[in-house]
Order: sequence, then C-alpha cells, then structure tokens
Amino acid sequence: MQPEAVAAEVAPTSESLHPNWKADDHLLSVLATNAVTFPDQVALRERDFGIWHEYTWADYLDAVTGLAAGLEEAGIGAGDVLLVIGDNRSSLYFAMLGAACLRAVCAPAYPDAPPNELLAQMQREGIRAAIAEDQEQVDKLLGIRERRPELGLILYDDPRGLTGKGIDGIAAISELRERGRERLAREPGLREALLSRPTVHDAAVLLHSSGTTGAPKGIPLKHGHVLSAVRNAAASGYFRPGEVHMAYLPIAWVGDFIFSVAAALELRFIVNIPEAQETALHDLREIGPTLYFSSPRAWSAMLTRIQVGIAETTGLKRRLYESFMPFAVELERARLEGRRPSPMQRLRRAIGDVLIYGPIRDQLGLSRVERPYTAGEAIGEDVFLFFRALGLNLRQFYGQTENCALAVAQSPEDLNLGAVGRPFSGVEVRIDERGEILIRGDNVFDGYFPNPEATAESLSD
Repeated sequence: MQPEAVAAEVAPTSESLHPNWKADDHLLSVLATNAVTFPDQVALRERDFGIWHEYTWADYLDAVTGLAAGLEEAGIGAGDVLLVIGDNRSSLYFAMLGAACLRAVCAPAYPDAPPNELLAQMQREGIRAAIAEDQEQVDKLLGIRERRPELGLILYDDPRGLTGKGIDGIAAISELRERGRERLAREPGLREALLSRPTVHDAAVLLHSSGTTGAPKGIPLKHGHVLSAVRNAAASGYFRPGEVHMAYLPIAWVGDFIFSVAAALELRFIVNIPEAQETALHDLREIGPTLYFSSPRAWSAMLTRIQVGIAETTGLKRRLYESFMPFAVELERARLEGRRPSPMQRLRRAIGDVLIYGPIRDQLGLSRVERPYTAGEAIGEDVFLFFRALGLNLRQFYGQTENCALAVAQSPEDLNLGAVGRPFSGVEVRIDERGEILIRGDNVFDGYFPNPEATAESLSD
C-alpha cells in the first residue's frame, strides 16, 4: 500500500472531528430562516452615488439563490474555487454565498494584490473563475489570463468602463443574477434544492495566512467553524442580535467575513457598506453603528486625526481639550489599576463628557457604539487608554484566521493592559512547555489547503 493511501485511511474526517455539528446547520440555512421569519427586516444597506439602497432578508436570499442558479449555469460546481477581489460590495457578498450553495468556495484577495501574487494563488488553488468589483480589477485579471488561459470566467459588479466591450468570458454579476432568477422561475424546486446542497462540513470561505514566512497558506473555514465562533462570542456577551455594523474591512481579512457575513447572518445584524474606502469615515457618522471593529493601526490613525483637528481648532476648544483629555486618560489608567474615582473626579468626568468626550465621539460617528473592538496586532497603550478615556468601552480580541479570529477577548470587568483576556465559552487555551499557545474548539480549522505538511505542523490531537 502506498504511503498516500495509508494517510488517507487514517486522516480524520470533518464528521469525526466535529461530532456535535448538524449537517443542515450552515450559513445558507440560517439565511433562509431569516428570510422566512423576518422577510421585511433590513439586512444590508449599501451607499451608491450618495443614496442608501436597502436589502431585506427576503431580498438577500433572492440575490444569493439567483446568483447560485446563474453560477451553476455558467459551469461552477462543487469543489470549484473562485477568486474574489475588490472592496466591500453587496454583490460580492451575495456571490460568495451563492457559490457556497453549489458547494464551491470563494477565496478573497486584497484589492491591491499584485498580478504575480494573484497568479500564484490561482495556480496553487486551481482557480478558473473570478469575481471582481470594477474595471481596475477586471483589467488586472485580463492581464493574468494571458498567462493563465484557464481563467475562463470573470464577473464584475461595477459596469463603468466595461459595458458593451464584448470580451469573451466577461459578464456582469447583475446579468448572471437575472439569468439565475429566470432559471429559478423555470425550474420549480430548484431554489430549495440549492439551499439544501451545502452541509455544515463544507468550506464557507477560503482565506489565507499572511505569508510572512513563505507563500500564503490557504485556510478553509467551514460553515461549522464560523458559526461556532460567532455563537461562542455571543454566548460570552461579545455580540448581540440586531447590531448595526459597517462593512469596510478588507474582504480578504477574516474579521470581515466573521463580522459582515457569519455574525450578520446568525445574529441578524444590519450591515452597512460605505460608498468607497475614501468615504468610509464620513459614512460612519451617518451609519451610527452599535458594533465597531477595527485594527490597532486604524484606531491609531483615528487618534492622529483627532489630534490634528484639535491643533487646528480655536483656542477655547483646544484649552478645554488639553484640560479634560489628559485628566480622563489618567482616570482611566487609575481605574484599570483598580482605583475608584472620587465624587469630584466623577463630576469632572461628567462635565467633560458634555463638553469634550461626547462631541468627539459624535464627530467620529461612534456615539452609538456599545461594543468597540480591536484585533490583529497589539494595540499601543496610549491609543487604548485614549479611546477608553473618550468613553468607548474598547476591548481587545485575540485570535488568528485559523480559529476564525474569535478565541480570546477582554471582558469589561477583566481589563488588563498586559493581557488580552479570557477564552470564549467553548474554547480551550493552554500554554505548552515550549511557550506555544494551544487552542482547541469547534472554531479551529481542520487543515491548510492544499498543504498536508503545514497541517501536520500546526494541528495535533
């Protein structure tokens, strides 16, 4: 018997690794339940040319199943990997879930990824189809197709600069969705069949490691992984049903898929998509999210913007800021060290909230945020203390793509500048004799794609 055959015999199956998962408990079944139970409730809003376009849960399901039917008619099937590239757009999210209906999987890439990097990913993962946001990304993909003719299908969202060009294998997502809807009308029962094809053990998305120590490794996150992660976080009090969320993080980052897709479906978030990355900060104020997740780098950039604005403001406002802000930072530092504020300090803090802290939160668009989070790297102490002093209950997550980014987090009662918190419900963490952090739970991925050697190095027991 060949060694490969032996390995195949003893390799654990997804069913054996996750015996508590139910086959029909997946993102598409959650979406279908939302569409039946809350058909008219707003699920997603997207700004285009200054106008907010709303999608209810019924609209969301209609778009996903229409794209699933269209993608299948275009030749996409189980096991296919589709590249997704561009900024956050509703059509890209719909297409990712439409592919999941077919038991295909989408592999998002960063919008600024160079052609050589994308070509290498396509070769590693056997990608023959791509979903792009606009002409810029389509042009990049057409250049890659000259070296990889297997890239037969390229779909695009934004038609500007692409309409009427008649290039083989290039089509608008909207056209494909319309053809899918026509097919659904012709074939009774197809919609239900599409929604019943995926299982909890199928990959919901194919994300990637950073590639700092070599080529990025593919990380398939199954429906069960992402739903377990979201449910663990919700059970631990970190998410609530009906959150208002802004989808602006790169779609290739695990945080966006977990917050904007998995948690949004499971907990019926209202997801808001800004018009462009350049307008995100402006749109943030109009959206008024209750949940806000950003990287330490973005929080730091926001602090810099505040400081520049204060430096350019009038003398009175600047003097008020310079009086109240350092006071609030030191008050927050003392609170984290276990010292309670005096009655006079509490009074000054309340006055500062009216004069300084509240107006700044409102100007940033964070006046309604109840759950602000950061993750991805360590946040600087000054940045962390500043936003907490501003009145935001900023807390840190700790996790990796391999565990759906949701493994450990700080609680409001257990904040420590030198630690990132405690494991979520359903997650086990320990430190081994070499100082390695070991994590176990249904949110932990089952292996790299297609890389059994890296899997063996990272996973045990």
